Amino acid sequence: TPGMLRREYYDLVGLPESMWPETSHVHTRWPAESSSSHQHRASAGDFDPALFRRTLLEYYDACAASAAALESSLAVAYGKPAAHFEPLHDKGDSTLELKMYRGFGAMDATLRLPPHADLSTCTILAQDLMGGLEVWD
Repeated sequence: TPGMLRREYYDLVGLPESMWPETSHVHTRWPAESSSSHQHRASAGDFDPALFRRTLLEYYDACAASAAALESSLAVAYGKPAAHFEPLHDKGDSTLELKMYRGFGAMDATLRLPPHADLSTCTILAQDLMGGLEVWD
């Protein structure tokens, strides 16, 4: 069940149960558009917080549409109506997580993220050119 998966995940990462409700529905914290902490970065790469936000929201919408298409296709493949899974995914509670990992050196044989189960029906993974993403069934 989702509750069991959630418990397993939080236990795995060492998050105490007292913190679970606080982190379950955290709203997105976007970079401040006029923050001095980002102004010093502008010279290094012209970081535009408004463009960053728009781009991520567009990417989120594209991922949500892709997930809906996958769920519809799976329903049809299982002999169900295309809208079979829609009532289970109509809360708009999906997440987009951005994670950056440092390069994996030849001498570094440690795992950076322990084996885990995602707490979702559908996980869409995007890999950069660096490689290293592994998925097991």
